[in-house]
Amino acid sequence: MVDSVPRRVQAGRGLHGSVVETLGRAIVSGRYAEGTVLPVESELGEGLEVSRTVVREAVRVLAAKGLVEARPMRGTIVRSRREWRLLDPDVLRWGVEGEGEATI
Repeated sequence: MVDSVPRRVQAGRGLHGSVVETLGRAIVSGRYAEGTVLPVESELGEGLEVSRTVVREAVRVLAAKGLVEARPMRGTIVRSRREWRLLDPDVLRWGVEGEGEATI
């Protein structure tokens, strides 16, 4: 559920970057397991208190990092860890900062 994912506003990253951080950490930590379909844009936007446009842009960034795949009529699906860009600086950081949660 989205409302259980706290949004961390990162200095210098802006609103879009904060949503990337929040969702990226949730995925890498295992809160959203591989194969899970993320809530629709409107639900994510409401839960994170941002517009659908911000959510859409954040999902594009996460897709570029290999964490999710967005498909029409199927939704946004968390990809297998094998498909993640493990050397991406954000993915590496989220895995290291996992604080005892499921990490890379």
